[in-house]
Amino acid sequence: MKHIVIAAMALSLGLASACSSEMPVSVQNPSHDACAGVAEAGIHETVAELRAQTESVERLYEQVGPKTATRPVGALVRVRATRGMSPQWLGRALECNADGDARGSSPLALAGVRSEISPTSTGFNVEIRSNNPTVAAEVLRRASAGTW
Repeated sequence: MKHIVIAAMALSLGLASACSSEMPVSVQNPSHDACAGVAEAGIHETVAELRAQTESVERLYEQVGPKTATRPVGALVRVRATRGMSPQWLGRALECNADGDARGSSPLALAGVRSEISPTSTGFNVEIRSNNPTVAAEVLRRASAGTW
């Protein structure tokens, strides 16, 4: 019995570390929990609205150090607000959409990607970033193509 408990603990620790991420902000890599109780049609409607309301997609830069140059880390997507949209709902919809994206075309479906959604005076900024330069470039490509 002792071996079973130890094996179960090791398995759960392995799964927890495999599923953990270094994303401290609103949207992390896809999670089934965020999609619980959400109608798929509502997700598709929100994502279609996001595409239609996208004002711009820009390369996102990050300052490496206090006296060093910046480096590209992903995409900044500026979205016009629509009635009833909140940062929380937008984050949940994007996360669920990435989770259900069978083609894997969402920038949020990439490994090691994290995002943050912040309100502006007229909408939202969606920052999608990665510390990996190759992934960051792919994030920008997918966001620019509108493949949410």
